Amino acid sequence: MGIVHTVNNRVTAMVLFSENGEYEGWTLFETASITGILWGNREHRAITRLIDTSYDRVLPVKGKATFAHSLVELGTRLECIGIFTCTEDGEDKFDIVRIVDYDNHWLKVQIFGSKDTLSTGWKMIPREDVLRIEIDNPYMNRVVLLHRDETLR
Repeated sequence: MGIVHTVNNRVTAMVLFSENGEYEGWTLFETASITGILWGNREHRAITRLIDTSYDRVLPVKGKATFAHSLVELGTRLECIGIFTCTEDGEDKFDIVRIVDYDNHWLKVQIFGSKDTLSTGWKMIPREDVLRIEIDNPYMNRVVLLHRDETLR
């Protein structure tokens, strides 16, 4: 579940929460790609009551940034981001990555495998295939921490 934090004609940013009201990071979409948002049902209201609202959450990118700019800025500045892509055959994918290089059409990323594999690799991803960005997710941050842990190598 997420709470809409920022909406403009370029990017929609949501703060994510688990079903127990625990913070789960941010997600960013290109505003034009959103076809609907559901809110206000009993489950949403219950989760909202569980969320700690005692501190302000600050949008991690400039408010006027485009989705494409946010993708590159966050992917190169942060240790990792989650990217959701859709391939030509309609298959959705999620990868935990760090952007190491990019141009107007492609992203070269280092992939951090899940805690089950802890394998790393490199991948080229068409920028236009990226549908959503996720950042500051506790699970993703722990996976990257495991990748840094020398005793597991």
